[in-house]
Amino acid sequence: IAGRFKGDVHVQGDLTIELGAKLNGGVRARKVTIAGELEGNIESAQRVELLTSGVMVGDIKAETVTVAAGSRMKGQVEFGSSDKSSAKPEA
Repeated sequence: IAGRFKGDVHVQGDLTIELGAKLNGGVRARKVTIAGELEGNIESAQRVELLTSGVMVGDIKAETVTVAAGSRMKGQVEFGSSDKSSAKPEA
């Protein structure tokens, strides 16, 4: 995304929000890279990268999250495989 967009974005592959771009809406993608602004939640991503110029307002649920120095975020982050946290040890 290189401009302004309002609405949810669901893609099978990767999504990049370019520097100067703004997205207002929820995101579902394999990999999300934020150089611009995202106001909305990210769900079910394998990888989220918040670059130095990136601004995120919303919650993130992903397997891996990378946050660069200088980026800004307001929201909650949940990362790691959910299967590991819910697995019960066998006796």
